Amino acid sequence: MTSEMEDLVALALEATGMSRGRWDFLMEEMKSDAKMNLIMREDWGKKPRDSEEAIREYYRTSDIWFVNTFLNGVGALRNLGLGVQGGSHGWLEMFMKLIGPRKRSILDYGGGFFKDTWPLVSFGHHVEVAEVQGPVTSFLKMFIEMAGLEGKIGVVEVNSDTPVIDLYDGIVCFETLEHVLHPEALTEHLHRHLRAGGPFAFSTTFGAPEHAPYHVASNAPLGDWNVWAEILKRVGFSPCWTDPAGSSAKIWRSEG
Repeated sequence: MTSEMEDLVALALEATGMSRGRWDFLMEEMKSDAKMNLIMREDWGKKPRDSEEAIREYYRTSDIWFVNTFLNGVGALRNLGLGVQGGSHGWLEMFMKLIGPRKRSILDYGGGFFKDTWPLVSFGHHVEVAEVQGPVTSFLKMFIEMAGLEGKIGVVEVNSDTPVIDLYDGIVCFETLEHVLHPEALTEHLHRHLRAGGPFAFSTTFGAPEHAPYHVASNAPLGDWNVWAEILKRVGFSPCWTDPAGSSAKIWRSEG
């Protein structure tokens, strides 16, 4: 690994309190989906996940979930640190058309380490990622200071069912709503913090808890797109864009 990667691993160990031996073990386990899912299932099953706080506790305490977040997003962090210019294709291209060229304020809810939204930063927009208060948010705050990215990116610490305070020009929420007990309530909360006409880019994978225990089983009926689409309309969103390439990403707009 490069010294830059070693710096990020050092931050990770500080944020999580893991030993280097524990880190290396989990990194090795992540190479096998079966081993990864076994550990995640064990962490999930340590207590009933029958409230939003109990679910947040899983993301706050699961070492392997942090490692998973790190592996999925470390490339984005390195791009941010190096000032790499991102591309604009697929949902990003449409999202940027909808928010316009002026600097905008974007919320990436459940976005980990800016995996999907770092290109928006490179185009001059201010992006804040919302993550469960704990090791992930501690790591991100240390990284922002280390990389000198204050004022360009920020962190919203999720420690309640309604953690968002500010109003945003656009919101991104990929593969997150299936991780909460009440996705409709969270969607309503996000809608209240999105400017009228603002884009809401999202994807969902409701169901399949036998593979991913953190996909809350009671939300499986929402895997019927017609059911979820009606909920989105009731909340106050209207359809805007579906990826012609066939990905699960969609963009709807707030009706105010």
